[in-house]
Amino acid sequence: MLLNIFSAILWLSVLAGAFLLARHNVRANRADRRSAARLVAAFLAVEAAVWVVGAHHLPGLRDVNSFFRIFGNVLLQALFLWVLYLALEPYGRRFWPDGLLGWTRLFSGHVRDPRIGREILIGSALGGVLMVMDLLRATAPYLIGRPPGVPAAGAQVSALNGLGSLARVWSGQFYSSVQTALIIAMLFVVLRLIVRRTWVAALLGLALVTPALTQNVQAGHVVWMYALVQLGTMAIITFSIFRFGLLVTTVMILVGNVATIVPMIPNGPSWAALPGNLSIALVVAVAGFGFYAARAGQPLFGKLDMADG
Repeated sequence: MLLNIFSAILWLSVLAGAFLLARHNVRANRADRRSAARLVAAFLAVEAAVWVVGAHHLPGLRDVNSFFRIFGNVLLQALFLWVLYLALEPYGRRFWPDGLLGWTRLFSGHVRDPRIGREILIGSALGGVLMVMDLLRATAPYLIGRPPGVPAAGAQVSALNGLGSLARVWSGQFYSSVQTALIIAMLFVVLRLIVRRTWVAALLGLALVTPALTQNVQAGHVVWMYALVQLGTMAIITFSIFRFGLLVTTVMILVGNVATIVPMIPNGPSWAALPGNLSIALVVAVAGFGFYAARAGQPLFGKLDMADG
């Protein structure tokens, strides 16, 4: 109960601070409104496409009512992303100027920029590290002879309902990954403004966020072991934010979540294995695009000298 209260207070404090900083940045004309608008537009486009593919469509005005009922929540989520980005971006440029470079290039339309490809590739690799942490979290009780707790991986069984449901799960992870990266970066910005030392802000962020994440512990898990794994996970995310920046961190969280949130069925040919297989294919496609863009048009195996010797 105390962890739940602490987590709620922490996230509400971060959001309140984000609203205040966003208001200050807008009034001071320091906010990157164009990139914030493009982020919101990309999110709304994804949600609109998912609604077209995955919603139960009804004839006449009932379909219109369904659209507005669903998009009421979507618009609130879009507002949160807009505020978080407006609050974060000016201070991100100030404290970690290189950390937003790939992000701003992406939302400027330079999708195949080698820098973007490199960051997507790094994020995909770090996403694999998060998968290992998820596996460690699930198997850690075995190390002390305890049975495993309730599994957290593969929790979105609704993805088995069809491609529309799978698309909704993917879009939910897209929003969750962007929001998580922005909130954690926002927390570090607020702490950096308070303590004025980057390394102190990083340590304080770890100390604050790890207990908040531990409140998600499933029944049957060993709490202290779960907390240690969460500390390791947060250390990886913190390293990614400070070393590589926002785009790498977002891709890392997205890859880690997409590959673990959908149930993986070992029986490949069965219909139940399709969502898991498609999720793995999506992760591979993201990493493949990162590799393609990072090469900047160079041949896959470099330039081979075919001239006669």
